[in-house]
Amino acid sequence: MTKGRILAVCLIWLGIVGLGAVAWKVLVAPARERAAAEALAERQRLQEEAEARQRAERIRATRDPSRYDASVTLALDSFSGYAALRSDRFRQELADRGVRLTLKDDGADYAARLAALADGTAPVAAFTVDALLKHSHLRGDSPAVIVAVLDESRGGDAILAYRDAVPSLDALNDPAARFVLVPDSPSETLARVAMARFDLSDLPPDPFEPVADAAEVFRAYQNSPASAKRAYVAWEPQVSKMLENPAMHRLFDSGVRGYILDVLVVSRDYLRKNPETVRKVLEAYFTANHVFRKDYSALVAADAVAAGEPLTPEQADAVADGVWWHNAAENYARFGLSEDRDARRVQYLEDAVTNIAGVLRRTGATDGDSSGGDAAAFFYSGALKALRDEGFSPGPGEETVRNDVAELPPLPEEGWAGLLPIGELDLPDLSFAPGRSALSNRSERVLDNLAETLADFPTAYVTVRGNAARRGDPEANRLLAEARAQAAVEYLVRAGVSPNRLRAEGGEPSGSRTVSVLVGRPAY
Repeated sequence: MTKGRILAVCLIWLGIVGLGAVAWKVLVAPARERAAAEALAERQRLQEEAEARQRAERIRATRDPSRYDASVTLALDSFSGYAALRSDRFRQELADRGVRLTLKDDGADYAARLAALADGTAPVAAFTVDALLKHSHLRGDSPAVIVAVLDESRGGDAILAYRDAVPSLDALNDPAARFVLVPDSPSETLARVAMARFDLSDLPPDPFEPVADAAEVFRAYQNSPASAKRAYVAWEPQVSKMLENPAMHRLFDSGVRGYILDVLVVSRDYLRKNPETVRKVLEAYFTANHVFRKDYSALVAADAVAAGEPLTPEQADAVADGVWWHNAAENYARFGLSEDRDARRVQYLEDAVTNIAGVLRRTGATDGDSSGGDAAAFFYSGALKALRDEGFSPGPGEETVRNDVAELPPLPEEGWAGLLPIGELDLPDLSFAPGRSALSNRSERVLDNLAETLADFPTAYVTVRGNAARRGDPEANRLLAEARAQAAVEYLVRAGVSPNRLRAEGGEPSGSRTVSVLVGRPAY
C-alpha cells in the first residue's frame, strides 16, 4: 500500500473517530447523563417515600397505648427555640422509652402555664426564666423547678430604632420615649435589661406600648414616623425585616449574656412521684437535639411549615443563628455538675437566675426579690446528675462546652473612634478625693460589680471616661481626669476584664470628680 493510501486510510479513520466523539458528546453522553439523573431522582423519590412510610408507621406506633409505661403533657408556645420539643424525633425518642407525649400550646399565657404545672394538667413545660420568676412571685409560691436549660437567645431578640431619632440607648432617656413590644415576653425582658443597666431614669414609670405579637411590632414600625422616639423590640425574622430599612439600626440585643434563657421545668409534685419519667424526657430531648445540631436551620424551617408560617431559607438561617441550643455537656456545666475545665466558659444557672431576679426587681416588674433570696431553690440538678452518672451519651460524636464569652480582639485607634455607641452604664458614683486619682474602698466595690456586669456584655467594648474640676490649671485637670480613668481601667483588668475591651479617656474636665462608663460595639 502506497504512502498516499495509508495517509488516506488514516484520515478516514480519524474522521470516523472524530465523528464518533462528536456523536458521543452530542447524543450519547447527554442521554446517559439524563438517564443517570432520572435514576438518581427515582432513587431519591423512592427513598423519600420509604422515609414517609416509616414516619407514618412511627406515628401510628406512637398512638398505640399498649406500648407506653407513662404519659406526659408538656406546655409550651410557638417560639422557634422550642422546635425540637415539637419535632417528630423528640416524640419518637420518648415513645422508644415508653413515654407518650402530649403537647399543649397555651399561646404564651404564662400564668395559665404555671397553673397547669401546679394542678398537674401539664406537669412539664418550657419557660423563660424571667416568666417563671415573675409569675411564681405573683402566685406567692413556686410550684415548678428548672431541670434543664433548653436555649439562650443570642441576638435573636433586639431593640431597634430609627438611627437619627434614637442614635443610642441614651437617647431613650426621655419622658417622651417608649418601647413598642409584646408584654410578658422576652421582648419585655430585654427592654428591662436595658432599663436596669443603662441610665434611663427619665423614662416614664410605664414606658411600654403593648402590642399583641411580633407582627404587630412590625406594623407599628411601618406606621410610625421616622422622627418618633420609639424603640421597637422584636425577634427574628421581624428583626431582619426591619433592618432592611437603612434608616433603622440595632440599639441593643440579646447578645447580652444570660438574660433571655429558656428552660424546661417540671412540677415539684410530679418530679417527686415520677423521677424516672423526668429522666427519660431529658434523655429523649438531648438525643433529639444531638441530631438537630447539624442543621438547626432545617429544624426551624420544618417547624415553621408545620405551623403554617413558612420561612425563606434566609429567614430560617436568621432565626437559627439567633438561638444557642444547649447540649447535655453544657447543661452539666450550667448546673455545676461538670468537672471539664471548659465548664467555666458558661454562666452558672444560679448566677443567671440571680441576675434576672435583680432586673425584675430594679425595673418594677416585681415588688421584691422574685427568687426569694434563694436562686438555687428554682432548679433541681438531680435528673441531670443521674444522666451524667450513668454515662449517658446522646449519640455519636463528642459534645463540647462551647464558649459563651469569646475573647474580643484589640482595637486600633481608628477602631475605637468608629465604635457605635450603645449607651452609658448606670452605676453608683465612682468618685475620687479632690485632686486625687487613688481609688477608695467604696470605688473598688463599685468596680467589682462593674466587672461582673461587663461579663454579661461579652461583645461590647468599654470606654472609661474620667472627669476633674474646671478650676485651676486646665492641663493638670486634664491629666488628672485621664489618671482617674486609667486607675479604674487597671482595677477592672485585675478584676478579670480583658484589657482588649477597655480604654481610658480623659477628655474635657466637666467639674465632676466621677468617671463614666460607656459601652459600644463595632458596626454590624
